[in-house]
Amino acid sequence: MNTTTERFKPSEVTLQLPAGTAASATLGGLTGPQMRLALVLVAIAGRNGGRVVVEKPRLEEMTGIVLDSANRLLEPVRHAVVELPGHDADGDLVFDSIIYRPGKKGSSVGVIAAQLSIGMGHVLGDGGSLTMPLQADELRQYGSVAAILLRLRLGAALVHDKTAKLIKLRIRPDDLACIFGSYARVATVRTASTVTGEITEHTALSRAGAVLIYPAVETIADVSDAMSVKSSVRMDGRKWSTITVEARRLTTRKTAPKPPATKGKFAVPRRPGVAPDKQIPSNR
Repeated sequence: MNTTTERFKPSEVTLQLPAGTAASATLGGLTGPQMRLALVLVAIAGRNGGRVVVEKPRLEEMTGIVLDSANRLLEPVRHAVVELPGHDADGDLVFDSIIYRPGKKGSSVGVIAAQLSIGMGHVLGDGGSLTMPLQADELRQYGSVAAILLRLRLGAALVHDKTAKLIKLRIRPDDLACIFGSYARVATVRTASTVTGEITEHTALSRAGAVLIYPAVETIADVSDAMSVKSSVRMDGRKWSTITVEARRLTTRKTAPKPPATKGKFAVPRRPGVAPDKQIPSNR
């Protein structure tokens, strides 16, 4: 799957997800790029009666994924399931159908048509009228499921408390499944008793921090224009009880770092159209 985003121009699309859904639901069985595909289709379908018809180039632009083999790349999304313990739709397919209609070379482009399942429609409906905005240009820069899910949880929390400039998410071992769904299984550690040989499993927050939380926080901090994010200090050699993630609402866009004007400390900036031997250092 080609997930290079540099080839795509800004899409200028703002996706809207029900805040309740963004706060609690998970789409299971996907990789990071596949999660981006699924979320874009869900967001569009949710605002169009559960159905979406989108041209292939437009979907590529919003997800940052080149759909050269569209049917093969969409196949895992067709089998994605709803993860929402306690809800009637838990375990249901997210989509009833996803159909790709190839275009004709030189005359038309391919089209993807998708229909949400009844269960997923209920999940979106139960998410409430309050929506969480997410720029497609931001979403397409997230490469991991953990970063996407943590971004959704933090964004939903800020939407639910519109007066708060800062929210804190205190993550304990029991909270991992609520935040990351079945993807939290990577934090499971198996230990064997030296006496009986019995193998037991438990969720290690230190492992969750190393493979899920801290990489996700770093990615969101680098990518998001909607919030600045940081996490509590990593601890070595101690039993962890809580990891705290802080998200601060941003009202202005982050400024992109300026490219270096020179290659060396004392290099003279080049002046376009002027011969090298006539370059004069600026006094400013």
